[in-house]
Amino acid sequence: MKRSVCISVSLALAMLSSLSCIRNENIVLEPDVDVAVSPDKEEAILSPLNQTTGEETNNASSQGLDLDLYYQISEPIDLFNGKTLDGWTAASGGSPKGWSAKDGILSLVDPEGGSDIITNASYSSYIFSFEWRFGLGCNSGVKYKIESPNGKDWVGLEYQIQDDANVEDGKISDRRTASLFDVLPAAPSSKSDNYPTPTTTTPGGDFRHGKIVVADSRIEHWLDDELVLSFEIGSSEWKEAKKDSKFKNQQRFGQIESSPILLQSHGYPIDFRNLKLQRLEPISDN
Repeated sequence: MKRSVCISVSLALAMLSSLSCIRNENIVLEPDVDVAVSPDKEEAILSPLNQTTGEETNNASSQGLDLDLYYQISEPIDLFNGKTLDGWTAASGGSPKGWSAKDGILSLVDPEGGSDIITNASYSSYIFSFEWRFGLGCNSGVKYKIESPNGKDWVGLEYQIQDDANVEDGKISDRRTASLFDVLPAAPSSKSDNYPTPTTTTPGGDFRHGKIVVADSRIEHWLDDELVLSFEIGSSEWKEAKKDSKFKNQQRFGQIESSPILLQSHGYPIDFRNLKLQRLEPISDN
């Protein structure tokens, strides 16, 4: 390493010069990009967007991606106006079935006759925040980066939502709330105890807060305002996790650049509200 040459004229000047030289060394710190996204998966290479270590990535104290360095973040737009189902269609086409809009709450009121619903518009890179509450035994989710390969069913990434304490999948780490369903497990929220286990199938109690960040291939899941899962599509960790999942034969799984966002109807009542999206537009280098 090169250092400036300091000429000593006295003991005092020598000490000052030495300190000055040390401060002005041409030191280059290279970022460490080899990080482990979750303790039970192999290490993955994160993009420059993420300035945290892997240990921090799945830690509730992490600040997440430095989005404002790479994207222009739009003002939030409401995906649900609180009064009508405008902007949503049934996943199979046509008007939404089994859902109602009242007093700012989007509710699945007829789980047996209801259908998944999708946004009319498609989105690529964005921040999607939402709140939900459910009842006893509920199983639901938010799907994104989805496609309909057979023209009927939508396949893609899923932010899992369920009554972990009373659903069999709650015993499986990568199927618990906020996990990437059947692929990568989310860390538990430190605020989970603030939301008691429901005692009836009717949704009630306080709403929980979720957030999905899609920054090109970098994805984050947030729960109760805490970062609980971060991963990069295409990384070695991603490939291994997908290979061990039910989506192993889905060639385009996670590769869809732009798609609608889907709210799942899975046989149980659930309430959503405050569905807001902010677009992420890459900042040009020019």
